[in-house]
Amino acid sequence: MSVPLFIGVWLAISAIPYAMYLIAWLFESRKPGNGPNDIPVWRDQSKAFLPGDFGLALVAASGIMLAREGLPGWATSWWWLSVSVLVGLVVFWVGRRVLYSVDDYTPEAWRSPSKRWHDFVMFFGFTVAMAAFILPAFIAHGSELDGEPASVAMLGGLLWVLGIAWDTVIEQVPNKRQHPSVYKPLWRK
Repeated sequence: MSVPLFIGVWLAISAIPYAMYLIAWLFESRKPGNGPNDIPVWRDQSKAFLPGDFGLALVAASGIMLAREGLPGWATSWWWLSVSVLVGLVVFWVGRRVLYSVDDYTPEAWRSPSKRWHDFVMFFGFTVAMAAFILPAFIAHGSELDGEPASVAMLGGLLWVLGIAWDTVIEQVPNKRQHPSVYKPLWRK
């Protein structure tokens, strides 16, 4: 496995969920920080998001590197891609209706651009990528792994799961600072 390529893929995948900071800056006029209308970076922030999503990106990058070696035939068929999209839609629905609900936020925060970005990317996007490419890659190459991709993926998955556990224990998620009730695009100042 090419380490520089892996790091590039990992950073590119990490940029997808963390683009929420860019979305919040552009569409909500918020910047990272600890002020009342800032995007929380560590305090009042989900640990599954930061640093957890770096770990989730490690899992995805490991799977993508394996997918470059080839996927099983079933994983490239139209029906598998359709099932992957269907699974993504189900996880999106569960995420928006079971894991979080409208009652956890004000109606405005529930519809905020940063909340929508988070839910679409994490519940739908990552699920489709995991089902369509990443899991099939681990299934196809699981017996021939030299340990690197699997170990990196397990380490990343552990980091993400520990973030979820932290969030559950401290009951800090959801909170009012994550997604704002009052916001406006940057160009409407």
